[in-house]
Amino acid sequence: MGVHTTAVGASFDPDLEWRTLETPHFNITFHQGEAALAEEVSVIVEDVWKKMTDELGTYPKRPTELVLIDPTDLANGYAMSLPVNTIVIFVTSPSEDSTLSKYADWNDAILTHEYTHTLHLDTIEGLPKLLRRVFGRVININRASPGWMVEGLATLQETRHTPGGRGRSNVAHMIKRMAVLEDQFPPLGNLDGFQVDPPGGNLRYLFGQDFQQYIADEVGEDVWTDWIHTYGGWIPYWLPTKRVFGQRLVPLYRGWKASLDERYGKQAESVKSNGETPAKLMSDGISTCMGPTWSPDGTKLLFSCVDPVEGSAILLRDADSDAEAEPEALIKGAFAKNFSWRSDGKAFFFSATHTVDRFNLYDDVYFYQLGRKSSTLLTRGKRARHPALSPDGKDLLVVTNKVQQNQLARMTIDQQIETLTELDGHEQIATPQFSPDGRYVAVSKWQDGERDIWIYTAEGEPYRQIVSVGSHDQDPTWSADGRWLYFSSDRTGIFNLYAIELESEKLFQITNVLGGAFHPAPHPDAKRIAFESFSHNGMDIVEASLGRDGWSEVGLVPSADTFAGSLRDTVSTTIPANTPPSKMEAIEPSSQFGRPNLPSGQARAMDMVQIPGLQGFGAPMHGWRTLPAFGNPYLDAPETGPDVEHGAVTTDDEVAEEEDFPFTYPVRRYQPLRTLLPPRYLKPAATLAYGDTFMGYLGTSSWDTLMRWFYSGFVSYRSDNGYLGWGGSVAYNKMIPTISAGAYSYTVRYGSMFREIGPSVEGGSWVRSIEKLQDRYFDKRTKAYLSVAFPLSDYKAAYLQWQGTHRAPLVPLDAYAAQGINVYRAGLPTRGFQSAIGGGWGYSKGSSYGRAVSVEKGTYYGVSGKLTSRYLGSYQLDDTDQAIPFSQLQFGGEYRKYITIPWFDDHVVAAKVAGGGAVGDRTRYGSYRLGGNFGQGGLYTLPEEYRSLRGFSPGTVYGDWYYLSTLEYRLPIWWIDRGVGTIPFYARYISATAFLDAGNAFNNLPNGGEDQAPILSNTLVGAGAELRGTAILGYGVSATARMGYAFSIRGPGSPLGSLNGLYLRFDTGF
Repeated sequence: MGVHTTAVGASFDPDLEWRTLETPHFNITFHQGEAALAEEVSVIVEDVWKKMTDELGTYPKRPTELVLIDPTDLANGYAMSLPVNTIVIFVTSPSEDSTLSKYADWNDAILTHEYTHTLHLDTIEGLPKLLRRVFGRVININRASPGWMVEGLATLQETRHTPGGRGRSNVAHMIKRMAVLEDQFPPLGNLDGFQVDPPGGNLRYLFGQDFQQYIADEVGEDVWTDWIHTYGGWIPYWLPTKRVFGQRLVPLYRGWKASLDERYGKQAESVKSNGETPAKLMSDGISTCMGPTWSPDGTKLLFSCVDPVEGSAILLRDADSDAEAEPEALIKGAFAKNFSWRSDGKAFFFSATHTVDRFNLYDDVYFYQLGRKSSTLLTRGKRARHPALSPDGKDLLVVTNKVQQNQLARMTIDQQIETLTELDGHEQIATPQFSPDGRYVAVSKWQDGERDIWIYTAEGEPYRQIVSVGSHDQDPTWSADGRWLYFSSDRTGIFNLYAIELESEKLFQITNVLGGAFHPAPHPDAKRIAFESFSHNGMDIVEASLGRDGWSEVGLVPSADTFAGSLRDTVSTTIPANTPPSKMEAIEPSSQFGRPNLPSGQARAMDMVQIPGLQGFGAPMHGWRTLPAFGNPYLDAPETGPDVEHGAVTTDDEVAEEEDFPFTYPVRRYQPLRTLLPPRYLKPAATLAYGDTFMGYLGTSSWDTLMRWFYSGFVSYRSDNGYLGWGGSVAYNKMIPTISAGAYSYTVRYGSMFREIGPSVEGGSWVRSIEKLQDRYFDKRTKAYLSVAFPLSDYKAAYLQWQGTHRAPLVPLDAYAAQGINVYRAGLPTRGFQSAIGGGWGYSKGSSYGRAVSVEKGTYYGVSGKLTSRYLGSYQLDDTDQAIPFSQLQFGGEYRKYITIPWFDDHVVAAKVAGGGAVGDRTRYGSYRLGGNFGQGGLYTLPEEYRSLRGFSPGTVYGDWYYLSTLEYRLPIWWIDRGVGTIPFYARYISATAFLDAGNAFNNLPNGGEDQAPILSNTLVGAGAELRGTAILGYGVSATARMGYAFSIRGPGSPLGSLNGLYLRFDTGF
């Protein structure tokens, strides 16, 4: 019995009501509030079908499932090919600073990208096409492609077939340019984007697209269509590069690198010929930092940073300090891009992304007062970002987001949201900034394919559009005296800072940089300016002079046809003096931030552990919740996620009512059976157990489009006993809790069997004895279960479960009796039927960062119990094969702690303490068996009574009571982060672990008798060390190997020096 729980629940918000709009080639499933968007998408997606099927020459047989959902304020989407072709679009449009921000129509761009995945992965030819007729859709050769080919092709097509696309984005060019100019260009083996350091996940999209475009230019425009059809009939992982391209990839890669050297070298020469802007570094030059904002009196600089070792923090630096001086960490574990100071300089506002109502990832506004350790959450699930406090402190402007539409809004004193605009054309607003006198607001606004700077009145009325056709303008900021408006623009092909003299409407370029300049923050003294400056490491915070010697006049600001108010009239005339905090400003803090995901590498949150016995190789839920997907989880880059990992909240907001709409195509209620049945593939798998046993598996599973229902079935085979196992399960995942049921059969390997030696037929005296047989005992277990899992919060979960287990020898004892062999039954494991009800509760909270080799800061604890009762039909067979009623209460608990060593990066002490007991009737060999070097992995299912105790053989001690503790010191040895060419192997890191295990299992608790030893006196103690290596296999599967040596310090284990202490396992530790 385990103590673990699983925090699972519905895949999507259970309150959402779903309908499906059926076009000729798509089934568009959408929820309330998305009717108009679904209608719009129905037209766009049919155009996408036409252009992309013509481009790639693949025509799916059945309509593609397309899900529109609005659970996040991050632009996102993914495509799956199992069980049927499915695309899921998170409908939010990209932010102004995203690599995705170059688009004319976001729906056209993302659907073109994702449908390219669908067609690419659906393309199959030749022999693999015949194999698909046998094994179904799991046969997919194009899936076995490098990530840069999969994502690069989709990014190539979004660029080729839409007016925007990342291939045209100057944000993308900036990332590639600095990798070239700063000699950080990735090797071919790193192009899949698994590396932790920037550009990380962007490699497979941005660099993949550019490389593929280079190959198309060199070989032919249709070369990638030829590729997917050729490789679709080829051998997995054996890329037919010479057959399709006429040469191998390595010389092509070198040629592409040379072309980028030339392209970006010319840009660099142009910049340098005009003189680069000198700047002073204000951040550490390693972390990714954003949001520089001066305090009102100019004595402090506020910004936030994140790096793959230390995580994130909001930092405060003295204005006159240099980069070597350590800034003050105000809020550790938080990340924000924009800040708005209170007028007295003692507090500020910011927004961050966090989990809302368990299913959503939304932006909300926070407030922080200097000197406090925590911050206040001002909005709960309002999807509000980019707060801007008015100069008089009475109004807080925010940008809201819903179903791909932004609005400018005002947060009132009672913290309600009052919408000021009525935009309805997918407009996107960012970074509102009040003029110093509070009369006007400058914003960056995307509209009709262009992102410009706009001036609004404080009441939300559009006043002036500052037009710049074809450029991307963002980050508007007023000077302290209200006479200048600064912003960032890519109008030269490189993002630089610009300034408008409002009185004359003259425009000046004020920086000239190689990377990019963003987020201008002019100092109140008008003598210097801080801004974000891009290097290959990401964004740095720098400071430059505001002296006009290096400025270049661009000309007058163009006038718009509409909304052409005079900029002269926006010049501030009366600037409010610093005043005491208003009611809006005087807010007390309440909630503490947690850890965010990293822009420079995925943060790995500590998993909520699982219901025992249901996952793992051959188990009925094997493969569930690891659904195969390409483009999943994120389009923008794999590292986007919550800025506040431990900042989850719940709300009482009601879901919108379903609306009527005049759809062009038929609409029906969502019907899960259309994609749930029939099963569409047979998946084979294999592993090696015990070092000598082949285990084979053939299974199928399926789920409906919204993942409300899931079922699986399998047969398995093991070579050491020839047993053909089987199993099946079904789960209902629409609501909370999740309900699952199933049955499966497998065998557990024990030691040798014995026979009883009877008296001789010739008579004479004899002594009762036993004799070892050549046969090994295999315990055949057939289980059925019904489980209900309750996710109580982001970190807590509980489950209830009924489980029935029939245990019998694989070879019936009657078969031995027929041969005249009387098997010694007293030495056999438990036989009979155990029917139990039980449950458990667990808490799990922790995180690690990009370069971590372990969970670094975390805590887990859980308890569980089960009651096996004769009244539930439980019995076990005695030595005479008679059924004896069986009742037992079993219970246990576990606690884990992970602590980072402060004086060494990524060194972690991990500790685990566990124990349990059983009262009532006893099973043979007890309820717990200690010994072995088992880890946690998905390639096998460990019998639930086993516990790892390294330095000892499996089952060295057993009984109805146990205690176990583990102490590990984990440290990185070699951070490799490197692949080689297109070999499907990417080495991540090697780490080392020194460990000490101690525990025991026994049948009787001490009762105080003089003849009984203390409970800890027979503790077994093992020690040793492991080398752990982590790699990415097959272009996407994470794998860990542990090679270790363990020996016994105390107890009957492997002595120090014995070769029996060596082991190699393909799993992970706790």
